[in-house]
Amino acid sequence: MKIKRIPTANLTYEEWVELRKTLVYKGMVGGSDASTLLGLNPWTSKITRWNQSVGTANMKNIDNEVMFHGRLLEDYVADLWQYWTGDPVEMINNYQSKTKLRKSIRRNSIFVNPKYPFLFANIDRQITMHD
Repeated sequence: MKIKRIPTANLTYEEWVELRKTLVYKGMVGGSDASTLLGLNPWTSKITRWNQSVGTANMKNIDNEVMFHGRLLEDYVADLWQYWTGDPVEMINNYQSKTKLRKSIRRNSIFVNPKYPFLFANIDRQITMHD
């Protein structure tokens, strides 16, 4: 069974948000929705998320400072992660000596497993090598 891949590399942030909304309006659940369904999301209630899925409530396009900085720092954090051992000093030494212990690649896609067609995932990176 082949995983369905919806490319997002050429989308603007706004276009990506709209694509994600279309999946939610179809009743699909993404990774960010999981915390809402578990009652752990302080910004959206379970009932609001359900209403979004059945089309009786609109999703707000909310951006905040944390999300903004997360997008800006994503490549930086992913780069440093390649050198991480759990010890900051070792990470700095690995970085300075160019000793990568891990590798990952950007996927720039939304993935849907046909076995679970009601779920979707936006992964930032795919780990290709790990110490």
